[in-house]
Amino acid sequence: MKKSIKLNLPMQIGFFVYQYAKLCMLEFYFDCIDKFLDSADFQYCEMDTDLAYVALPSIDALVRPELKADYKLDWFSWDYNAKIKAYDKRTPGLFKTDVKL
Repeated sequence: MKKSIKLNLPMQIGFFVYQYAKLCMLEFYFDCIDKFLDSADFQYCEMDTDLAYVALPSIDALVRPELKADYKLDWFSWDYNAKIKAYDKRTPGLFKTDVKL
């Protein structure tokens, strides 16, 4: 009897989700961390498709002064608006803080 393997799962969906997760993490690094912080002020400890451990003393104090307004508005506007914060809680795909010391 000849063995056969039936592949009936859509592999392209899994591939897309994995690649899109990597893209989101890279966009966060290059469009937020690398843009607003000096590379000497932080250390990436680990990055995966769904998490990033970054060591830094205080993100608000390290933001480049000329970009502070853009930083607050573009990436962290939910800190200052309760309505946006409540809406973002239920939106999948947004970043959240796991550990804050």
